[in-house]
Amino acid sequence: MENATNLQDELRGLLRRLNPNRPASLSQNTLPRIERVGGSLSLLSTHLKADQYTKALVAGHIGVGKSTELIHLAESLKNDYYVIFRSVSSVLGAHNTSVPTLLVFLLEEAVRRWNSEFEQMPTELVCNIGEIFGIRSGVGTGMQLLLSLIGLQTPSELQKAKDSPNFATPIEMEKFLTKILQKISLRYFRFEENRSIDISDLALAFENLLNKMVEYAKKPLLIIIDDLDKIGDEQVSLDLFVQRAMAWIRLPCAIVATMPVDMYFHDRAREIDHIWGEVSILEPLDTPGETAELTDPSLPFYLTLMKEIGGEKYFSAKQTNRLARVSGGIVRDFVHLCALSVNYVLDTGESHVRDWHIEAVERVFSEKFQSRLDDNDYAIIEKVVRQQGNAKAGAQLIRSGALLCKRDENKQRIYQVHPLVKKLMDNYLSYQKKMENGAINKG
Repeated sequence: MENATNLQDELRGLLRRLNPNRPASLSQNTLPRIERVGGSLSLLSTHLKADQYTKALVAGHIGVGKSTELIHLAESLKNDYYVIFRSVSSVLGAHNTSVPTLLVFLLEEAVRRWNSEFEQMPTELVCNIGEIFGIRSGVGTGMQLLLSLIGLQTPSELQKAKDSPNFATPIEMEKFLTKILQKISLRYFRFEENRSIDISDLALAFENLLNKMVEYAKKPLLIIIDDLDKIGDEQVSLDLFVQRAMAWIRLPCAIVATMPVDMYFHDRAREIDHIWGEVSILEPLDTPGETAELTDPSLPFYLTLMKEIGGEKYFSAKQTNRLARVSGGIVRDFVHLCALSVNYVLDTGESHVRDWHIEAVERVFSEKFQSRLDDNDYAIIEKVVRQQGNAKAGAQLIRSGALLCKRDENKQRIYQVHPLVKKLMDNYLSYQKKMENGAINKG
């Protein structure tokens, strides 16, 4: 009985670590970061060490490991830079990220870090930022629309309003900015509302604060912004990365941010390259072939990950091989597949993962894709994979992971069907062929 209890506890501990929604190496309770072969952000790191004002975007499939690699990048550069790393999903929410809200988001983080790590902020900086939010009556109108949209009133509107902005010290300013972010995260902004907000004064004040921050830190500043790749609105993405990008790209620091992978294939992708420079693409991992031996060079990543978390006690090497293959090289998919397998072990009272557990897991994930794809999606996937050319039409399918953008052995870009979508594609093509044959017979 005691052994069974210990087994259950171990499996639950393994399941907690197999959390696909938390970046690897974030803490001791998450997965470790395993070194990627030829798929890290090492070139970007080299660039950052050479240019302290580097501005760069990182794209790639959702779940491919961008957050993990950005955390590693931040850690590797902490001696060269004063690093500010923040995820918009943790505070602001990707649904409400725009140029105005992003600047407030970054300002709040910079003020919070200043208050916790430096000597007291100079009074003129506090006053300067206070004016932007209308702390002095009749001064600073750019942010009044934002404040009114989230239910805060400026003194010029109602001098004695309970919720009117009011701060005289850096700590009060931090609390005020935190309050703004809390309200923004709970309110959906229409694109037209965001576009109407004048951010010029805020951008200039933030530039001034960052210049002073560099002086206090005695090293250049690097801001890493994660989860911008989760923005789903095309208009917002264009506004953020193209049309009003200068509001944050001109900040006196290095900036690395994620970008939705579908924007890499957008009609205005050349403009993005012109503004930001070459976009870094984080590729899916290599995966073993269906008949691959356990000595396959792509397998050590997955086996090492299993060993680091104690998963080799419950997954055989062949099962790990199989899960790696069907994940398509998307790390989050691999972790999802492993986690659901462990769930099945706990649910069925087994002592380790059985092959039928994995079959059931594959079926669940394939059905999930099936529920989200239609005939038009299959037709686009088939065309992109067959022609291996312009993938613009399949950009949203690349974003969803149904269509994989990878590199072959010659480092040439190729497009593949996600392994868990392949059977669905085969069924679609078989159906289409029968339809064609039926049409010919009728003729």
